[in-house]
Amino acid sequence: MTLSSLLNRDCVVLHRVDSGEDEYGNPISEDTELATVCELQQRRSEEPGAVGERAVTDWVIFLPAGTPIATADAVTVDEHRLEVIGDPWEVRNPRTRHDSHVELVARTAG
Repeated sequence: MTLSSLLNRDCVVLHRVDSGEDEYGNPISEDTELATVCELQQRRSEEPGAVGERAVTDWVIFLPAGTPIATADAVTVDEHRLEVIGDPWEVRNPRTRHDSHVELVARTAG
């Protein structure tokens, strides 16, 4: 069984690209959506004591190799929007010498 056969959950990557500045010097981003497949696994969840019912959950997301995604991007899975945290990692298989998938950490709060 290959890893690509395990990536079977529909998702949408919201890829943000800087496209210049407005008249006040603020960055303007152009958002593009890419429908793809992924695997999503919970990494950790905590409920900070001072905030009540609000939970912060970190997820590990696995995407097909070559999926364009960066730190400023987001992923929507099952109507949940997850913000990418840190740099996504293009995982390389040393046996095949090819990239096998993209792995990243994302966070949702709610």
